[in-house]
Formats: sequence, C-alpha cells, structure tokens
Amino acid sequence: MEFKTNRDLRLSQTIGSINNPKRLANDGEYCINFYTSPPMGKISLEDAEDMVTERLNLLSICDEMLKGLEKSSTFRRNKMYFETLESRLLNAESKFDKNFYYLSTKGLNGKKDPEARKRDITSHWLLRLYYCQTDELKKWFISRECELLRVRLMDPSLTPILPEILAQNGFNYEKIEESEKKSFLEKISWNLLSVTKESVIYKIRFEESLEAVRSRKVFLNNGFAYILVQDMVSVICSKFRSQLSHALALSKLYLHELEEEQRLIPRLHSLHLHVIDNRKSNVKSEDDSGREVVTPQMIDPLSKESFPPCMQNIHEILRKEHHLRHYGRLHYGLFLKGIGLSLEDALDFFRQEFTKKLTPDKFQKEYSYNIRYNYGKEGKRIIGKAYSCQKIINDNPPATGDSHGCPFKHFDNNNLKIFLRKQHIDENNISEMLEMVEKDQNYSMACSKYFSCKHQWYPNINVYHPNQYYTESRKAFHVSTLTPPQSGQTNGDISMIDSNKIESIDESIFDAEDDFDRSVGAMDLDLSVTEPFENNDSTQ
Repeated sequence: MEFKTNRDLRLSQTIGSINNPKRLANDGEYCINFYTSPPMGKISLEDAEDMVTERLNLLSICDEMLKGLEKSSTFRRNKMYFETLESRLLNAESKFDKNFYYLSTKGLNGKKDPEARKRDITSHWLLRLYYCQTDELKKWFISRECELLRVRLMDPSLTPILPEILAQNGFNYEKIEESEKKSFLEKISWNLLSVTKESVIYKIRFEESLEAVRSRKVFLNNGFAYILVQDMVSVICSKFRSQLSHALALSKLYLHELEEEQRLIPRLHSLHLHVIDNRKSNVKSEDDSGREVVTPQMIDPLSKESFPPCMQNIHEILRKEHHLRHYGRLHYGLFLKGIGLSLEDALDFFRQEFTKKLTPDKFQKEYSYNIRYNYGKEGKRIIGKAYSCQKIINDNPPATGDSHGCPFKHFDNNNLKIFLRKQHIDENNISEMLEMVEKDQNYSMACSKYFSCKHQWYPNINVYHPNQYYTESRKAFHVSTLTPPQSGQTNGDISMIDSNKIESIDESIFDAEDDFDRSVGAMDLDLSVTEPFENNDSTQ
C-alpha cells in the first residue's frame, strides 16, 4: 500500500494534480482547454488509440499549415488562413461520427459536448507521454498544440465568455477599473481598437505581451500593456506554451515511474509514425510523368477533403458495407485510377475492404479481373476513362442496392439534406442547392456551389467532372498551405500563383463514351452479388 501511495504521488507530479476535483471540473467545461488537470477513470487501449489517432489527424493539419508559414515569407495568419485551417479541422478524419474539434466548436454557447471533452483531454494527456521524450518532439508538439488553441480562440463567439474561461483556468490577469477606463477614454482615441464602454480591458506586464505589441494592438503606459479581451489571443497562447513546456519537462523527469516503455509508449510511437510521418511522406509524391501519386493510406483523408459528393458517397458506402455493386465499382475504380492510384494499389485497396466479407480466393476470382480491366490489362486492353458528370447523371440510374449516381440528381430531398449536413454545409447553402436542384434541375451548378462551400478561400469553378473537382480541390489546399495571398490579393491572383506550381489536369481522362464504355456494357454486370443489399444511397 505504501508503494502504491508513493507511486500515485509521483504520477501526480508527472501529469498534474489529480486531487483537485474543482480544477478538473473547470478544465474542459468550455471549448477552450488548457489541460491543467488529467482525466480520471479507465479506458481500453483500443479506445486510447482511437482518441490519439483522432488528435494526431488534427495536429497533422496544423503541421501542414505551419509548414506553409515557414515556406513563404508572405504567408501571414490572416483571416483566410484561419478560415482554411478551421475548415480543414472541422472535416478532419475521425473514427467517431464527428471529430472532437467539430463537436467542441459547434457546442452551445461555448460549452463542450461531454464525449468530445473526454476525447480531447484524454488524447492530449496521452500524447504528452510520448512527446516529452526528446527536445525535437517537444518542440513539434508544443507548436502544433498552440496552433490548435489559437484557431479555437479566434472564434468571435467566445469573446463574451473569455474572461470567465481565463479566470477558471488560473489566468490571473487584472481587469482595469471603470474609473481607469474612463481616464483612458478621455486621453486616448480608442477608435482603432474598437473600444466601447462595455469592453473588457486587461492590464498585463509589458514583457508578457510582446507579440500583441508587435501587432500594435495595445496601449503602453508605465511598463504595462492595456489589451482588449478579443486581442488576448497571442498573450494566452504564449502563456499556454510556457505552461505546456514546463509540464512536458516534468513528464520526462518522471516518465520512468509509469513503467510504460514496453506497452503504451511503443503504441504511441507507432501511431505517430502511421499518422504524422506517413502523412508527411504522402503529401506530394509523384510518378515519372510528374503527376501526383495516391496510395491506399491516403484515400480516407482525401475523401473528406477533396472527393466530389458522388465519389465520397460511394467511398462511405464501401467503408460501411465492404462491398460495391458493378457500377459503383466501375465509377469509383476509374475515378481512383484518374487521381493517381496504381493498379497494384487499387487491387490492394479493394481486396482489403472486400475480404472483410469475402474470402481472398472469391475476391481474386470474381473481382480482380474487373479492376485489371479498368487499367487496360485484361480483355481488349483498352485503358478506361473516368466518367464525366453528364454521363453519371444521365446513364444507368441507380437502382435499389446501388451506390453510384449523382447525389444532387438521384437522392430525394431528405437524403440529400442528410448528406449535406453530414459534410458540414450550413442550412442557407443547403437551401440554395436544393433550389438549384428542384427549380432549375442544374445538378452541376449545385455541385459547383458545394465546391465553393468546401473551399471558401478559392475562386469559384464550374464542375463538369469528378476528377476535375478533385484536381481543383488539391490546388485549393496547395494554395492554402503553401502560397496564400497577401491581404488585398484577389481570387484571380490565387489562381495565377497556383497554375505556375501545379500542372494542369490531364484532360484525356474526361473523354466521353468510347470503346471502353461499349466493352463494359457487354460485360456481365454483377457476377458476384448473390445476397440482397439494402438501398445504400441513403446516408442514414
């Protein structure tokens, strides 16, 4: 018992105070976390891995955006930067229905979803155990966590409750008295700072506000900086950075007490390699012709970021049902081929998914032939072309059990609304798209509107092909992470910058009906489906 008590004491020094329920209750009550107290309770290793993977996906997006800051001297944390970062974080991959960043951001009046709070806090504390080990890992972790905090603090809806959040988390900044505020109003023009009589102004030491001073968002007087609460982001992030750095140093000091070198630490290391290192290596790989190469490991995150609705729907059904009927396989297989998935990787990708229901031998006999056929390796050896929007809309409409088709054309209003809400499209834009579909029957225009909602920082486009949608989306994310414009630069300028760095899409993949289509039409459409399938075009 004595040993257990001493070990608990050392663990409390390693990960923080575990005997202060008031602090634990406050930490994470709102969508802003400073992780001052560790989580309590038990979780399985499987749940721990899922939570850690979810957080690493968010941190990897912050990593890509910060790399853009490093690569361009003109890259600034401007409005477009934060809009891009938030959009990508909201759509980040998660094994759960929605990632914890989305749930915390969309919480009511800044309050967090309890499940999101648990995943957020637990994943942060688990990752501390891994990233405390070396200075390089600590530096990476601290900067990415600070960026995640920074984008949360940029939410204007937090301004009214930010003083309460700061007070609850031990940020003991002094608010100036009303009499002192009145004297400032008399002596200084606060117009540039948008101050009002109701504004909360903090008085902090000059050395704690250097970044705010640099951006000229403070008034200096007698060694103190006077800052509006909405301009406290840099000050808060600076203090959080200092606290986290100190906490990681303590974690490293007592890490051996946890005795996790053979169990938890190797798992965390494996997840880091799988999520962070793999994402880095897969961000921009190219084949001999200079075209981007896509691997099976990249498909899930790419589907959330850059797949058009028709292909995203097929991908979600594949992941859910582990099977696609003939036209679903045909449309999706040719699309994946068009974005750069090799034949070998395509076989591996579909084999891995289909064999969750079928035997490998059955997959080899009944499905691999069609995949090789798409790549011109079987039959007449004609290389297949990905289908255009017009062909997907007008040819071979989906029947019960099919997954192909255009959601804007073939979904009813209820299922279309469910699908769009699942992609985080707001109600006003959903209404606009439904009007385009119902009144004008302009399905391509609705898809173009969908593209604009998902890539708000990028010029509008007219969507006419799934692979064109994908290519423009990758250009948009390339612009947002590598070469964003300076303030005042127009959307046209963005397109010009990007066109110099990214090759144009191969227009040959947009060819209409050809010998390949006629050959496919002569094939037996579904050799393997013997059991009935429900209509999977509903996203419910």
